[in-house]
Amino acid sequence: MELPAQAVPARLTNMCGFDGTWSVQATRRFTQLVAHHVVMALVTSVSHVVSVCLCDTSGDDDVHVNDILLSSGLAKRCRDEKVCSIAL
Repeated sequence: MELPAQAVPARLTNMCGFDGTWSVQATRRFTQLVAHHVVMALVTSVSHVVSVCLCDTSGDDDVHVNDILLSSGLAKRCRDEKVCSIAL
């Protein structure tokens, strides 16, 4: 038996892109941090969208995706209710 692909709308906890959208640079950096990596997701809230903190724990040091995007100036802090769209 094979299960179909499933998806749940999600966002990064308490952060969003600038001007109401994620920049190409932010989406590229996010992809570099999570593509082909097993990441742990800490669910911080559930409503119409799941809010998560993501962490790659596969190496010697944990890589906190949310913190890297903030410290790199690719995201800003905002309340979970303010969901940004993704620029592809």
